[in-house]
Amino acid sequence: MLLVLLAFALPLLTCLPGYGNAGKTAERQVENVSSFEQAVRIIKKYEGLHSPKHWPLVGYGHLVMPGEKFSRSKTMSEKEAEALLRKDLLKNCAVFREFGKDSLLLGVLAYNIGSGATLKSSVVKKLKSGNRDIKSNYLAHSRYKGKTLSGLKKRRIEEFEALFIDENDKEIIEVETEQDTTLMAEAESQNQEMGDEANSLFASVFSPVRLMLGALSNPFRMATLGGPIEANLNVSLKNSVTKLLCESSI
Repeated sequence: MLLVLLAFALPLLTCLPGYGNAGKTAERQVENVSSFEQAVRIIKKYEGLHSPKHWPLVGYGHLVMPGEKFSRSKTMSEKEAEALLRKDLLKNCAVFREFGKDSLLLGVLAYNIGSGATLKSSVVKKLKSGNRDIKSNYLAHSRYKGKTLSGLKKRRIEEFEALFIDENDKEIIEVETEQDTTLMAEAESQNQEMGDEANSLFASVFSPVRLMLGALSNPFRMATLGGPIEANLNVSLKNSVTKLLCESSI
């Protein structure tokens, strides 16, 4: 009897106003990734997952240091490699913390050429002097043994276009942050409205067995409605980490 009632109730829930829209809202929110996540994606794209033949480089380009214990005969898993990448990138951001919003871009460059070389670069010298016309200087780090490599130049261009913040981007970032907050509020509101309407529907149609259905309604709501809130909170946390560690001077 209970299974029959559930078979009738579940299709009705999908007809409630707003059902399915919250999932689309969450999808839009997840796509709006932070600058830090963009940096991670770019590094993974151009470094690739290193195999034992690339030793002493492991994961996504991590240089093995004395005392570090990494296998020389086994390729690191993607999960382990990405965790190591994020750790290294955050360390680089900390080195360039004084540059505030530019610390992420410098950290990404340092991931490829090293912190020492980045600190001595014309990019850093210009930024220290207040000159933000650094594009040509940044793209100049596309040479290897005196020759410009097309793949490396493509990487520099993608890094710069994705991560450099010009004088007009502050307003853009503020607008995107406001939109993120609005999307989260809308998703939470839709979840609450759907929950209220679902409870009302159960109460009116299935009042004789609502106590039995009540035990099952919460897991169902968590499975169908929990995703948008969780996705929004994850993106919010990622943006907070980026702001604190890679895009501020704190």
